[in-house]
Amino acid sequence: MPALTNDRLTPSRNAEYADYPVRANTVIYSGALVALIASGPGAGNAAPASDTLGRVILGVAQARADNSQGADGATRVIVAFNRAFKFNFLGPITPSDIGRCVYVVDDNTVSLSPQASGVKVGKLLAIEPDGVWVYIHTPAPPNRALANAVDNTYDANEAAVIGSLRDLLNNYTI
Repeated sequence: MPALTNDRLTPSRNAEYADYPVRANTVIYSGALVALIASGPGAGNAAPASDTLGRVILGVAQARADNSQGADGATRVIVAFNRAFKFNFLGPITPSDIGRCVYVVDDNTVSLSPQASGVKVGKLLAIEPDGVWVYIHTPAPPNRALANAVDNTYDANEAAVIGSLRDLLNNYTI
């Protein structure tokens, strides 16, 4: 499309909800964390969040989406994002952790510690006795900065600085 030469009424939509196709043989429960399968089998479809490589957190399901009998995309799920949601929490936590990134454990649990694949969910906003509040923007990056990003071309001091920057990136950015 060429650049504008006149006024235009640009279409827009509220950036709090979107709907996504659901993976075949999958049920996503209302209130579940939902992830996009970014690569591999089922790519482009939504599934319950899990600590699996190539997953991108989309938000929270607003209603049950039962595609247990359908092919990829036969059912769609409405997902909310750009707000805070309350989840179960795994591991130790203190008020000084507020503002840090949290990672998916399962479709209802988050942790400050990345699991095997390090799928980011969002930012920790508040801690309550029965769970934590997490702000979910959309979509979260699919993976953490890799620990092996520092090779032997750096001296020990440079490697330490790069490692610290990597840790800040992983802990405070989504």
